[in-house]
Amino acid sequence: MKLCQKEGVTYRELQPKSMGTLTRNETASGSNLRLKLLKTWTVPPKIKPGRKPKVNNSNPNEASDEDDDIDTNGKRRRQNREAQRAYRERQAKRFSELEDEKALLEQKIVKIKQELVSVEAGYRVKLAEMERQNGILLNRIRILESNAKIHNVESQQANTTLISIRRKKVPNTLVNLPVFKRLTDSSESEISAARSNSCRIDGPGDEGCGFCFNGSTCVCKQNGAF
Repeated sequence: MKLCQKEGVTYRELQPKSMGTLTRNETASGSNLRLKLLKTWTVPPKIKPGRKPKVNNSNPNEASDEDDDIDTNGKRRRQNREAQRAYRERQAKRFSELEDEKALLEQKIVKIKQELVSVEAGYRVKLAEMERQNGILLNRIRILESNAKIHNVESQQANTTLISIRRKKVPNTLVNLPVFKRLTDSSESEISAARSNSCRIDGPGDEGCGFCFNGSTCVCKQNGAF
């Protein structure tokens, strides 16, 4: 064994050993080293988001925890599958309901279109009838207007003929009216005397009016006395 000194430090110089000089223990340790070097390493799977990574431990308690995690993960997967299946069923049911509603609406639309066609045809018939009646009324109005014009012309002609006839019958010379003379004073006195005599003749006499009884007062005499 050689000793080496460097910078004031003494140490042994190591030399490589040959294969023939290796001991049994050293050969066993070398074989273990060789086995460790030849070990295959497995890459862990990619962790999915939102889930806890799996840890491989040799502890049995931890292994049971891993089994529980596996069970819970499987349960979650089943729940997710069931939820997705229920969602798809709801979507299919809703789709079928919408298809039924669409069919009903299409039937209603067809029925409404048929009703509109029938109503339009009825209105067209009514419009044609009203146009026909309107034409008849216009013809009547024209006839009445022509008759009114003819009647006006005839009435004007009749008026002119009557006026001409009247003018022919009435002479152009004026008629002499009688002249009344004014009464004189003597004639007026004679007329007043005649009126007074007639009043006296018409008045009640001494014999009575004929309606009074004997011994009763005569109203006519009393009025004549006044």
